[in-house]
Amino acid sequence: MRLDVTGFTLIELILVALLVAVIIGLSSPLFRNTFSDMQLVNTARNLASAIRYAQEMAIVDGSYYKIVCNFKERRYRLVKRIETAEGSSYKPAGGRYGRIFALPEGALLQGKREELLFCPDGKAEGGELKVVSAKGQGYTVTFGGFGEHVVVLPIGQ
Repeated sequence: MRLDVTGFTLIELILVALLVAVIIGLSSPLFRNTFSDMQLVNTARNLASAIRYAQEMAIVDGSYYKIVCNFKERRYRLVKRIETAEGSSYKPAGGRYGRIFALPEGALLQGKREELLFCPDGKAEGGELKVVSAKGQGYTVTFGGFGEHVVVLPIGQ
């Protein structure tokens, strides 16, 4: 009586497991860099969307809007000027853009001004903000008044 046993030897299984471990080890840093860059570009695009929204809502509502950046705490939010009998003050805008947007871990927000004003007549103080990684890579968001495009470009272009 003969037994036919087919399968893999222990050495073959160990070699395959070792090969898979080497491939994972080599691709892990590449994936980490790609994921970090994806987070940076997504953050820059969200910031550009908030700027476009502020430009449009200032005209539609006939109110002043600001994007308030906190460079130290790495976050920003959209606020709207509210007129009351006591005077005017800025409150978080309603909807999605009124919440606080925090940057991903290791990313910095840089610019010349921490408050960007958008007026009801469509005027805005143009400028640029940068979303930068600790390695200095990142994206620049440039903008102007109403009707001008908000542009997101990699730093250095």
